[in-house]
Amino acid sequence: MRKPPLEKTIVANVMAVARSLGYWTMKNHGSQFSVAGLPDVLCIRDGRAVWLEAKRPGEEPTRIQEHRMRELIKVGCPVAVVRSAGDAREFLESLG
Repeated sequence: MRKPPLEKTIVANVMAVARSLGYWTMKNHGSQFSVAGLPDVLCIRDGRAVWLEAKRPGEEPTRIQEHRMRELIKVGCPVAVVRSAGDAREFLESLG
């Protein structure tokens, strides 16, 4: 039986897909100086910020992650939980 990919592998694949679609990407590295619960990947294209939270299949965002995603959506940022590069491609392409 195949093991699900590690989250860091999903993040790397998601970033590669976003770059292939013309987005500038940045991995959010949580630290004591950053805002808790921010999604893993920031993607920017044409002045528009999009956030992607990478999760392994079967895993869900934490309460603080859910809270931050709602905050970002409230201020107009598209946000998605993605479990694969395919999920990321589908979401980013749906934004036009």
